[in-house]
Amino acid sequence: MPYTVNNTRGSIVSTVNDGTTASIGGITLIGKNFTGYGETIAEDFIKLLENNANTSAPSDPQEGQLWWDTTNQSLKARLSGSTGWHPLTVHVGATYPHATTTGSLWYNTSTKQLNVNVDGTATGYKQFASASDKSYTQVVELTATHVDDASANNNGYVVSDKIQVIAEILQTKAGAVEVARVVSPAHFRFADPGSGTGVKVEKAIFDGFTAAITVSSSTSTQTGTLIHGVNTWDSLQSEGVNADQLGGHSASAFLRLTATGGTSIVQQHIVPPAHGSAGASSTAQQGSASIDLGGDGKFFRNVYAQAMIAQYGDIAERYEADEEYDCGTVVALAGDKEVTQTTEFKDTKVFGVVSQKPGLKLNALAGDDATHPYIAYQGRVLTKVIGSVSKGDRIVSSSLPGVAQLVEDENNVDYRAVIGRSLVDKTSEEVELIPIAIGVK
Repeated sequence: MPYTVNNTRGSIVSTVNDGTTASIGGITLIGKNFTGYGETIAEDFIKLLENNANTSAPSDPQEGQLWWDTTNQSLKARLSGSTGWHPLTVHVGATYPHATTTGSLWYNTSTKQLNVNVDGTATGYKQFASASDKSYTQVVELTATHVDDASANNNGYVVSDKIQVIAEILQTKAGAVEVARVVSPAHFRFADPGSGTGVKVEKAIFDGFTAAITVSSSTSTQTGTLIHGVNTWDSLQSEGVNADQLGGHSASAFLRLTATGGTSIVQQHIVPPAHGSAGASSTAQQGSASIDLGGDGKFFRNVYAQAMIAQYGDIAERYEADEEYDCGTVVALAGDKEVTQTTEFKDTKVFGVVSQKPGLKLNALAGDDATHPYIAYQGRVLTKVIGSVSKGDRIVSSSLPGVAQLVEDENNVDYRAVIGRSLVDKTSEEVELIPIAIGVK
């Protein structure tokens, strides 16, 4: 009787007749009553142990099979539907590996860069940062010839130190190297590397970046100088923005009603003059940018307005929770802290829902989102709901932690258990975030 050999998924791999063998993936399958099977089995074990180590791949390979490529010193795997082998190891060395499979990785010990093969060719290895021959990021080591006197600027470096910087590199159509930006850990100057082989990037940095540093109490600006922080091409440097230089206003005046030396930004653009007074402006403050008025210990006592407009639709307040909850979690006034997620069907202690973006935030200084999440108790809020519901249905807590559901018999439910009413039709049975009008019984 022949042996029918199946793989893990139950597919037939081979049929081995009595007294014969069959070769699959580099090992030998033995049929019934085959003479001298012991040696064959022993060799099969060795082949499995060494992953068929050889200069050539095993014949008739199986999906998921491993092969140690002795030529490239690389472990490779047979992928689903593949006609080749995919390397699983990173080649380490100063020269590119023999493996030229697209996606192969090579750590260049000379440049200390990880590279990836982008096209399956011997020259297709590109720096891993961008996998592009047009732009990439490189760590460059420069030897300091001068270092800024100020400790805040030299960051502990001294003359002759090798200082590593991060360079963002672009290549022109002609193949020349342009360095668009350099991130430096210190103010320092380095020598002209010249035009020798292997210094294209260093030369581009030297030629393109000029900054002013103080050495021996003398401030000078010279080519090949970098400053601590981000250096941009064409001598534009940035170490941060000084608010005192913005429009002539002191930083202390930006959020004050009474500014030293003139009218504050708040007075000009945010806080309107008295109703009906001269100088009232109708210019609307629009856009997506946020503006903070005041802060801890500096806030307005009273705010008067005809109307307040909010993008989001719920009123929420921070409450201490017994653990961190995500958006839409239904909570009750219970547990070791102020609130905890519901775990009972029609829980009469239900209080609200964890809100991601409240329209009105109360008790905002009481902790953070992890310890004191915003709990919505009025308005429109996304809520975790299981099962199908229709628009207008009343929603109560379910037995799933923090999840709500439809109450089918509205005439037989304690009004205290009602969280709110659905604002949409939901047809799926899975847990989803849907908007409900919370606080509406």
